[in-house]
Order: sequence, then structure tokens, then C-alpha cells
Amino acid sequence: MLLASTLCTGKMKLFLLVAVSLMSAVCAEGKIDFKTSKVVRLQGQDAVNAFRKHSQVRAVYFYTRDIKNFKFFCEDYMAAAESLEAYGVSLGFCDCTEEVNKDVEPCNIIGVENSIHTYRSGKEMLLLEMSKLFHVHSIVADMLQLVLLRDIPILRNETEVSSYLSDQSGKKDIVFAYLAALGTHDHRAFLEMAYAYKDKLQFVITSDRQATKTFGEQNRSIKDVSTIWWVWASDSSFTSVRYRGKFKVEDLSKFANTITKPKLFDIPADGIDHPFSLFEVPIVKFYYKDAFKDSIYKEADILMRYYGGSVGILMINMDREEAKSKYTVPVELPTCSFQRNAEADEEFIPSDVNTPSVLNFMTDKMDDKAINILDDGFEERTSSEDPPYVLEEVTKQDDPIAEVVHATRKVEMPLDLVQPLTDKTHPKLVKDSDTAAVLFYFPFDALSIGNLRMFGEAADMFGQQTTLQIARVNCYDWTDVCQKEKITIYPTLRVYKKGEKAWDYKGPQDTQAFFSVLKLLELSPPVYETDNEKLMKYLVGKGESTLTGVTNTTVVGLFRKGDKHEKEVFQELARNSRDRIMFVYTDIKDADNIASVPTVVLSRYDDEIQPYTKFDGKFTLQNLQEFVDINKLPKLTVLTPLMFPEVRRKFSELLILFTDGSDNSRQSEDIVREIVKAQKFANVSFNMMQVPDDSSVGYRVLKEYMEEPEIPHLSFVKFQKGEVFNFATGAIDKTSLTNWLSSIFTGAIEPSTKLLEEEWKPMSKGFEYLKIIEWEKRNPEQTGFNPDKTPLDEVSEETTDDDDDDDVSPQKDVSELQRGQHHVFPGRSNHHALHAEMMHKEGDSADEGHSNDKEEMSESAELENQENSSEEKKDKSHDPSEL
Repeated sequence: MLLASTLCTGKMKLFLLVAVSLMSAVCAEGKIDFKTSKVVRLQGQDAVNAFRKHSQVRAVYFYTRDIKNFKFFCEDYMAAAESLEAYGVSLGFCDCTEEVNKDVEPCNIIGVENSIHTYRSGKEMLLLEMSKLFHVHSIVADMLQLVLLRDIPILRNETEVSSYLSDQSGKKDIVFAYLAALGTHDHRAFLEMAYAYKDKLQFVITSDRQATKTFGEQNRSIKDVSTIWWVWASDSSFTSVRYRGKFKVEDLSKFANTITKPKLFDIPADGIDHPFSLFEVPIVKFYYKDAFKDSIYKEADILMRYYGGSVGILMINMDREEAKSKYTVPVELPTCSFQRNAEADEEFIPSDVNTPSVLNFMTDKMDDKAINILDDGFEERTSSEDPPYVLEEVTKQDDPIAEVVHATRKVEMPLDLVQPLTDKTHPKLVKDSDTAAVLFYFPFDALSIGNLRMFGEAADMFGQQTTLQIARVNCYDWTDVCQKEKITIYPTLRVYKKGEKAWDYKGPQDTQAFFSVLKLLELSPPVYETDNEKLMKYLVGKGESTLTGVTNTTVVGLFRKGDKHEKEVFQELARNSRDRIMFVYTDIKDADNIASVPTVVLSRYDDEIQPYTKFDGKFTLQNLQEFVDINKLPKLTVLTPLMFPEVRRKFSELLILFTDGSDNSRQSEDIVREIVKAQKFANVSFNMMQVPDDSSVGYRVLKEYMEEPEIPHLSFVKFQKGEVFNFATGAIDKTSLTNWLSSIFTGAIEPSTKLLEEEWKPMSKGFEYLKIIEWEKRNPEQTGFNPDKTPLDEVSEETTDDDDDDDVSPQKDVSELQRGQHHVFPGRSNHHALHAEMMHKEGDSADEGHSNDKEEMSESAELENQENSSEEKKDKSHDPSEL
């Protein structure tokens, strides 16, 4: 970064001389050296098309001429590219003055140099005006907002805020930010934190100060500076705490980590070692005897609702022998103390423990402003004595995952072949293993419990005969291991190759899927095959083989001995692949009897229409990856909940034939096959969905499309618009079906129905287990809570999956934004997508599967015009995994 800054600020030299002699510079007079930068050099229309077709957010600057402050923009663009790499975002640069780029489409647009073009999955998102990109923070913030397009609503006024808070009751806790301007350092820092915690928390932005008055501090003290509130929405109390630190990612992360721990940690009831020591926050200790417990807890609760997240609060019962042996109190009980860090002295309150004295004591220690108790409304914020959620009610009625976990909790997990690791054995196993698969998990969560059970079942399918190392790490017991590995999502299945992290599994959470991945890891694709008979089995998938029950798709490379480059590209593709696909290659003499070499053949064993596809393009990694991505799906897919995300990632328009195995259904299947073979509707995904009975997933989907389901039945779904077209009842023939599809595309017929909701999302509520623990501690007589019994067990876990919503096109989300004069982002007042975080306290529970029958569809986006008004100094980039 320093080198780039130095080179970019040099005085003007002779232009032609600079262009030749400073090729090694990062940024010299607006020219970029792509060897040392993260910016991608784009040359030619094909390169531009391939770059912007990526499923992750991409941005391209089309250079035609120098504009005002261009060399400084060049420096910021380079710095932003380096920071954004950690978030999967890539920035491209297309020099339209180069001969190869003369015919690139955007290069011929007048004034194209005044904006940055952004894309996802080939769709243009919105233009970022150069005049609004003040610095690296503007670029990073704008790009991150696009990445989080459907995750962070921007609310415009008090009405929207009130409505939103009401809607979030009982869901995720909210991190609510007031930002005076977008595209600033504060905006960037907030989004970096949001990226790391988006699966656990709900993040919200407003730029209207009046919209924050529900938090009680909008005009009196914080004026127009950026402000964050933490709102406990998960327990429906809506108690809010204002963040008092700096807008730095490290400080924001520390705040989030601290405030998600128990509000009040009771020693020794909750254990002797408290959870706040890892986060380097000040510690407030309340020492009490049983006789003063209720009054001291009240004072501690008031303090928590003012300084929550900024300090760790410990409740120490000095009537218990464990506390007496560990703590010495030099003053009369009850009392409280403050300790800034582990090396600082513990300072005790000089007066009685009551609300005014405690808050004044903390004001002095925290260097905070004076506190007016009545103005802050402490007396009015009494906590409810009702439990935040009843565990049985939630797990049995709302969340099918937790329900299965609860039902199977007494069934022993097959974990004999999944070795538990510690801080000593984890580094050794990774270092000594050629390939290792390690599941990182955290206690209390149904999803994690389910993953552990399925992971164990998959390992058990191998038996003892495997060279693959299969292991697990309990991140509650071994926090340091998981922090060192930068595990931020639980559960995480991580693959290591030769002592280094290779990749994290993002696929279906299912026993068979886990087994398939582990089996392919054991086989270590690409496999070099010299036996012609075995090679043919890989191509046609006939008979028993090592791939039975593992995958229905293979990619076979056929080469000559001298095809060194082609083989290297193929091997790299296989190493980089995250799909459940087998890769095999050969350079035997008989390979040219199968096909003209060098080539690649993709085989789909379950595709009756087109079981083979041959690659005939130029051997580049990008071309081969596109070939596999485009052709891996069968031409006629059997649609299941696990297959649906794969289909939606590629198609937004689906034809679904609902069948039940009857003769009529088989006749309809034959008609659909003929349509597919004709290849007239290339942009449509053709699918069959089984409807064996009224309880099946297929029946429930069909009921969404028509009131009186009849089978066989054809539905055509446009997911972007939520439109469903139902084929008329009666016999299905090729002509009528072709005409019907053509009429849909020409707009000649109206949709039969509209989907009732704008998005598909989990219907279950979520709750925070720590809040239930807290309530149970205060009401042990109602829950049977035993303070001396730990809820942990060795086979416990934590939550959430990394739902990648890149498979849903963002086109609708940004359509309104593109009309704006400022690079602004959508306010989703009607869309609050939520992944339920169901937690369960029984560590020996288990789950037998996890799948979402529904997935997000199109969302509404609203135009929000904001002006960035301040510049910030460049900040160190942050890897989201560090949070």
C-alpha cells in the first residue's frame, strides 16, 4: 500500500517514457501494473463477458481518458481491490485505448470513464459515479453494500423503523446503525462487521436521525455522529444498548463478541472461568451474599443495559465456597469493582451499591458523559418475568431441525471414527495428514448437532479402511483453536491438504452428501487411469465401481503424452473443484479411440437425454470451469430440495412436471423429453417432481401453484416475478406444450397465479439459548434449572450455515437504484430474510438431515438518495474471517 501511494504521487514524466519504463510500478500516472495488483486486466469482449458473469459481485472500470484526480482514484482502486478480495469481490480494469478493446461494448459509451460498472451473474447492477467515490472507503463500502444487498435494509423514517422492529420481535438480535453519510469509513467498518456476523445477527442502517428517537438519545448527546445500537429483539424485550467505542472493525467485533455472551455471568453457578477474558474488555464485578441477591441483580441489570457489550459483568456469590477460595474482598458486602484489564488494579466502589452510585462510579472509570437516570429511561425498562421462549414449544412447533434433534437425542452418535481434537492434537493432525476433514462446531445448536451426527454417520460408512483423516473440534472447549483457524460460522467443515487449509465445504448438509465429499477426498481427484476398461466405466458409469453412491457425474480428460499444458489445466480444475464430481484423466495410447484428443468428456450417468458432453474449446482454466458449470446438470432434472439450489443458481425460469409414477405421468414425461431434446427453450430448466402422496414436498409445492392439484401437472415458474403459469388440464402433447411455452415467452397469456410471498425463507422463529439460560437462572423453580449442572457435553455444537444467495439474481434489487443520482442502496422495509438460529441445550442431541424446501425469491428495493460529505484516512483492510 505504501509503495503504491509513493509511486502514484510522483511528478509527471514524459508519457511515452513512463508507459515503457514504469511497467513494474503499481500505479504510475494512472497506469496499472497487473503483476503486482489485485485488479484484473480485461482484454477483449470475451474476457469482459467472462468476468462479469461470475456469481460474486464484480466491478469494471472502463478507461478511455484521464479525468480529474484519476491517478488518486487509481491508487484507491488498487487498495480497494486488495481489501475486497477477502469478500469474494473482484475489481477489473479495461483500457479502452488498447486495440484489443476497441470493440468492447461499454468502451463505446460516451462518458463511460465517469462511472464504475458493477455486475453479478452477468446482470448489470448499478453505476457508481466517480464523483461520489471520495476514497478507498467509498469504493469498499459501496461494493460491500452490493454483496449484502438483500441482507441489510436501509430504513428511511421513524415509521419504517417502528414497523421493522415490530416485525423482528422474537427473531434475531439487531445491530442498528445511524450513519450520517454512506460511502464513509464508518459505513465501511459497519459493513465489514455485518459481513462477518450476518448469519447470526440482523443489521440495519438508517440515515435519518429522527428515525432513531425510539432509542431515547437521538438529539441530546450524540448529534449527527455515526451511532450503533444493539437491540435485543430475540427475546422480544427490545432493550437497546448504545455502542460507545470507535468505528473500527476490531472494536466493533469486540463489542459484538462481548454482548452475545451472558449478560450477567454468575460465579460459581455458571462456572469459575468467565467468558470475557478473551475479548480484553473491562470487567465489573458485583460481590454479594444470598440475602442481597435480588437487589444486586437489579443494579447489575441496569448497568448492563447502559454499558452492555462494553464491559463484562460478573456476579460473584460470596456465600459459595468456590468463590471464597478464589476472591478476596477488602470491603463490606455487597459491593462492586472495576478492573480495566488483567494487569490493572481492581478498584472498589467507595459507597453503597445503588443505581446512582454505581452509574456515577462507572462514568468516572469509563470516561463517559454524565448520566441522567430518568432521561435514559432506566426506571421504565423493567424486564419481563415471562420466559423469552419455551424450549419445547419452539423446538416442537417451529423448527423441524430442532424437532428432529429433540426426537433423536437419546440415539447414540456414531463418532468412533471422528476423533476429537485439542489445541495440541489439531496442529499435529493437520501437519501429518495428506488430507484431513475437520468439523468445527459449537455447543447448544440443533444444526451443529445434526451436522455432527451426519458427519459421524458418513465416517462410519467408510469403516476403518481409509487413509483420510476425519476429526472434530469442539469450539466451546477449544476456543483458541477455532480462533486461530478463524472459524466464524458454526458448524464449518474444513478440508486440509498437506498441512494447509484447502477449502470449506459449502454443499448440502446430508449424510450421503458428506459421504460423497469424503469419498472423493479419499480418491484424491484427479485420478490418473491407465486401464482402458476402468476408464470406460468412468465414462459410462456401468456396473459397480468406487463411485457407486458417491456421484453420478464424472469429468474425464483424454490427452496425448505431450499435452503438458492441457493436463496441467485439467489437474488445476480438479484441485479447485468444490462440486461432488469425479475427475479422471489419462494419456494412454488408446485415448484417441474414444475421442479426438486432447479433450474433456463430461458424463451424467442419470441423464437419459444427453448423457455425454464433449469439450471442444481452448484449454484454459476459465473455459473448462464454465464447461463443467454449464453442463453438470442433467437436461431433465429430478427436482429435490437438495437439487433446487443448484438449479436456481443457473436458471430463473423452471418448467416442473409433477408426476406420481402412473401411466399418464409416464406419457407426460415422454412428451417433456421430446421438448427437451428439441432444445428450443435453452434458457429454461426442465424438471420432474415426484408427488407420491399428500405429505410429500412435491405435493406441498404443487399446492402453492394451484388449489386443486391434479397429477400429472405442468407448471412454469418465473421466480424473478413470482409468476406461475399452469398448463390447462387434459392430455399433454408436444404441439400444445410447445405453443403454451411460446405464449408465455411472448406475453400472450397471463400468469395463473402469483406466489403469495416475495421471498422463500425458513418459517421458524429463532431464539438465543443464552437468554433462556439467563431467564432459567432467575426462575429455577419454573424450569427445573440446576445451577450446579453444566448443560455441556462433548458432543455439542453451534449454528448457521453460509447461505450463499448469489444464486438469486440481484437484478430486481438494483433496478430502482440505477435511476438514482448517487450510489445508494436498497431499503427493504418489506423484506427481512431470516435464517432461524435454533439452539438447544442438550449437547447429546442429534439431527438426521437439514434442507430448506424453500429459497429466497425476488425482493423489493427502494431508492435512497444520500450525499457523502466527509473523507476518511485510509484504513487497514480486514479479512472477515478474523472477526
